[in-house]
Amino acid sequence: MCKIVAPRMDSLPNPYIHNLIFAHPASKDGDSDIWAFLHLVPSIRVLSLFGLDKENSLSVTSLDPLSSQMQIPFRTLERLSLMKILAEDIPKIIACIKASSRRLAKDGLTLSLTHFKLEVIGGIEDELFDLINALSTSPICYLTLIGIYDIDPTHVEFIADFLPHLVSLTLFNQTWGQITLKPVTWKHPTWAYAAALSRFKQLQHFGWNYCVQFMRISPCVLIELATGQYRKVSSPSLFQGLHPDEVNAPNDRDSLDGDVFGERESVVRLFAAHCPTLTSMSLECQHLKTLYSAVYIIRRSGRGIVEVERGAGYTAYHHNPTPPFSKSWHEM
Repeated sequence: MCKIVAPRMDSLPNPYIHNLIFAHPASKDGDSDIWAFLHLVPSIRVLSLFGLDKENSLSVTSLDPLSSQMQIPFRTLERLSLMKILAEDIPKIIACIKASSRRLAKDGLTLSLTHFKLEVIGGIEDELFDLINALSTSPICYLTLIGIYDIDPTHVEFIADFLPHLVSLTLFNQTWGQITLKPVTWKHPTWAYAAALSRFKQLQHFGWNYCVQFMRISPCVLIELATGQYRKVSSPSLFQGLHPDEVNAPNDRDSLDGDVFGERESVVRLFAAHCPTLTSMSLECQHLKTLYSAVYIIRRSGRGIVEVERGAGYTAYHHNPTPPFSKSWHEM
């Protein structure tokens, strides 16, 4: 893997660089032109470009879909992550993907992309269909889209129809006026999205940021709350798979059976029932100001019984690469 901050131009072009991470916010003094630099790494296979925030987003100023040269090296590129890019710049990215696909088709080739992540500042809406259509000419297996306005079940079905070989899908919804990405209530109930997932025939992982309560409490526990018998405990083991700071539990562990229900586990089982190939699911969660991913592993018995258990949180980065990109596509 290669992290380049100030590349030595006398060592380029370099056909031996295959894995590149590049922080490239827009420059106040003009575009520093990462897209021209990519010509100097002609054998790149894994590429992550990211900005920092809205004021320092990933610059696409010099990206020209009509250029006679392929500015994004899709001839060799297999895994691409574009993060912190403004919504207004998405059409230019889509146009470049389509232009590269047409250029490769003239040589009897297709896009080689198997992994693709796009994180949008400001939210992507109508362009989603154009983006999926542009990616349909590639053998995409991993798809992560962060910052989509009002995801509808028809969006999920459209992705399933145009990208039938997906084994991993991560979708983060963004509501109007939302500044930071966090768990939110989606436009439709959970069962509608679970039913849409049945269109996938090979999907093994699904991640989303639907705001799911970590537990539901039965009336008997509410009585304990009212009578003052409900206290905070230090051990998170009473609630397997919960964030340690979220845990409140009754005094007596034996009284927990049937009193507290894991809402997240119920949601995971619902999706597993609709998508028989699903083996894991990640839910974006928030405790106070801390965001974290809760990963659940799905196991199926011979009698059709679905069992759900908490998995290692870092495995979410296999599907949703995030700086500094450890445990992500760059290390797989």
